[in-house]
Amino acid sequence: MLDEIYGKRVKLYQPKQGFRVCTDTILLAASINPEPGEHVLDVGAGVGGAALTVSVRCPDVIVHGIELLRENVSLATENIKLNNMQGRVEILCGSLSAPPPRLAPGIYQHVITNPPYYDSGHVSETEQKKTANHFQESTFEDWLRFCLMMAKSGGFLTLIYPADQIHKILGPIAEKMGNIVIYPIWPQKNKAAKRVIISGQKSVKTPARILPGLILHEPNGNYSQEAEDILRHAKPINLY
Repeated sequence: MLDEIYGKRVKLYQPKQGFRVCTDTILLAASINPEPGEHVLDVGAGVGGAALTVSVRCPDVIVHGIELLRENVSLATENIKLNNMQGRVEILCGSLSAPPPRLAPGIYQHVITNPPYYDSGHVSETEQKKTANHFQESTFEDWLRFCLMMAKSGGFLTLIYPADQIHKILGPIAEKMGNIVIYPIWPQKNKAAKRVIISGQKSVKTPARILPGLILHEPNGNYSQEAEDILRHAKPINLY
């Protein structure tokens, strides 16, 4: 089915069921600010939601994506054409253990990812959601290791992940990255964060910081003005 996101700036085809572009996708894409000419890689790109959103806001960068499911890559290719982003965005089919040869390690100024997050005790409703949310061929450490390998020295890895599993991220990336920023996503004021955006810089040793983060909703359930600006009006999240 055809959907419109990002204040109707992005149109995309995506499955009716399974993993779909969501708020997390847009928040992740909003959290990087690449310079013109830089290269961005989306690991686990799905149908291209994050890649297209980055390209709308930063039209002078090159965005690549790697995606395991061929049907998602086919939809992503259609979505790139639908949004007239040929030459700016490309989603390639491959796995962490057998990535496309065109995706060379160590060349990306920004690597973004929304990694799988359910453990083996959860069961997804469809095979696509299962593939998106479970580690099929690799561990979480493998996923992070691949992302770090693809980033250039001094480049950034940025990911969004459940807040209650933050411990899985900080240990592995702290060995290879510095200048780590933790940005909580609060569902409402005075409620525990459900998601965090974490970003770090490869091969640097600058201390970590925790930012105030984003409150998504007002008490009445509507988006906060800050969330509205990010999700629908293309305002960036400034982590640095």
